[in-house]
Amino acid sequence: MSAPIQFRQVRKTYPKTTLPAVDQVDLTASAGEILALVGESGSGKTTLLRLAAGLEHPDSGEILINDSPVANSHTWVPPEKRRVGMIFQDGALFPHLTASQNIAYGIHETPKSEQLEIIDRFLSMVGLEKYTSRYPHELSGGERQRLAVARALAPQPAALLLDEPFSNLDPALRRSLRDEIRTILNDLKTTAVIVTHDTDDALAIAHQIAVLENGRIAQLGSPTEVYRHPANGYCARLFGPANLIPSLNGSPETWTHPEECHVSTTPVEHGIPIEVLTVNNTGRHTEFTAKPAFPEGVSIRENWLLHWNHATPIAPGDKLFVALPKQEI
Repeated sequence: MSAPIQFRQVRKTYPKTTLPAVDQVDLTASAGEILALVGESGSGKTTLLRLAAGLEHPDSGEILINDSPVANSHTWVPPEKRRVGMIFQDGALFPHLTASQNIAYGIHETPKSEQLEIIDRFLSMVGLEKYTSRYPHELSGGERQRLAVARALAPQPAALLLDEPFSNLDPALRRSLRDEIRTILNDLKTTAVIVTHDTDDALAIAHQIAVLENGRIAQLGSPTEVYRHPANGYCARLFGPANLIPSLNGSPETWTHPEECHVSTTPVEHGIPIEVLTVNNTGRHTEFTAKPAFPEGVSIRENWLLHWNHATPIAPGDKLFVALPKQEI
């Protein structure tokens, strides 16, 4: 089976910088897969997307689309010839064109007899069939992003590239649009690469997540793998608060998230005693920091952040117990 997008030992350094933005990256987006690129600002995720789109030239390495080279030391295929669709934060719609005309622009080489059918199909797919004659400024933010998706998918690209597509939306709309786009991409079996700084988006929409750190792939795996089994502290804390668990009984040190630990007022098997330091009621649950007391010879300087989900209140100074996830024992 062909791979719609492949990066092979790709490296990119921008002018007037010393460190590469992307450094020897090997990465594949498989057919029908949604691949999310996450990482801190400057980690290289947006550069990878721009390299795939043809908006940047790699310094070395090779990029392939549907197994055909589009960028290497002797090949360069311009963006308009790569058959990839791209969606930006603001949708980048043509303001002077209606919804129908925006979609028609991307399929202008399709016979006129087929264009109407394609336009109707994709407007219907994103729930905008009643807005064919509306201009972008007459649509809401979510409607504009759905139109951008329809316009990008209408030419049947080899892959869809999405650059922070939900960042300008309020939380409720962002969740609903994220779910809609995931459904559309899965139904069409469209390969997609999405850049997002919001790891909740990545966990919710992706089949695979690539965590980038300083231009390199720090971890690659399913949402469950990168969340439950982070490769290092950077990968762990990118997805929210994470507690360092030192080496116990010869096991390597690892990290766990607050909701993965069961906190009790009574001793539990394989439990770690803790002392409550600070307490904060967030409304959904009570968060608290605690100092763990590991066995003699095991040193840890970091306090833990944990969740308390019981009705009985807790206070600084309380002595509790935390059971670690089974895989950490």
